[in-house]
Amino acid sequence: MAANSALECRELFTDALITAQAHNSYTMDEFKELFPRKYRDHRDVKLLYEAYQTKRKQTRDRVFTNIRLHCRQREHQDGEVTDSKCEDDITELEEREQILQEEITSMQQDIDKVQEKVGSCADTLEKRKLFSGLHKTDLDISKFKQVNSRNTDR
Repeated sequence: MAANSALECRELFTDALITAQAHNSYTMDEFKELFPRKYRDHRDVKLLYEAYQTKRKQTRDRVFTNIRLHCRQREHQDGEVTDSKCEDDITELEEREQILQEEITSMQQDIDKVQEKVGSCADTLEKRKLFSGLHKTDLDISKFKQVNSRNTDR
């Protein structure tokens, strides 16, 4: 897409600066009319016209080269902006990943505390023998997950 943009840029500048000059050029007869009548047929007028055409061609070539350089620089700068944007996005995602990892760690600690409390409750119930045969493994959360996954599969 950047190459397409550079091509459009080059075409725009070329049309505006180079092609438009073709209409601003003088023919030999028009060039002669710029001089007083007595000098129009002088051989130096032809040399001046040739020098004018040479200088005009050099200027056109220099303008065309500058157009290409400008468009390349612009394309390179556009690429840098894209790279910079990607780097910013990567940095932002890495920061978000760090925050999410911290949240996961915090949630895991909360889960561990809840499992510990459930295990403690199971021990207390077992000591009181309210429910005979009840063990810590009976209140293991993974069993609840298995039952829930079976229920959701239906």
